[in-house]
Amino acid sequence: MTGTVGMTEIMAAYREVVTHPAWEHGFSILTDVSTLHALDVLLEDIETFEAEVGTLAALRGPGRSALVTTNPAIHLNALLLARKGRRSEGWVFRVFGRRDEAEAWLAAEGHGAAPD
Repeated sequence: MTGTVGMTEIMAAYREVVTHPAWEHGFSILTDVSTLHALDVLLEDIETFEAEVGTLAALRGPGRSALVTTNPAIHLNALLLARKGRRSEGWVFRVFGRRDEAEAWLAAEGHGAAPD
């Protein structure tokens, strides 16, 4: 994703990942949005996001998701959306400023819980 994206693009990408035939429970997701300039999310989009994530949570199963961004506003928005999207036990979400840190966290054995 590049430029400015909204909730429609975010959910389409998420849906595509977890409904892909190769998806298995326990897979990790790395989303690099470091070229994204803005995240255009309206208040009413949050309810849609919650409902969609709830629907897809059973397909997703437990696992980890890392988002890479260098934009402080996107970092904050991603954390807020992640809090709203926690629908299944065993899913951990973290936001990173560098891709290598995100990859290392996803590859690490005995990973910890997401920070509050």
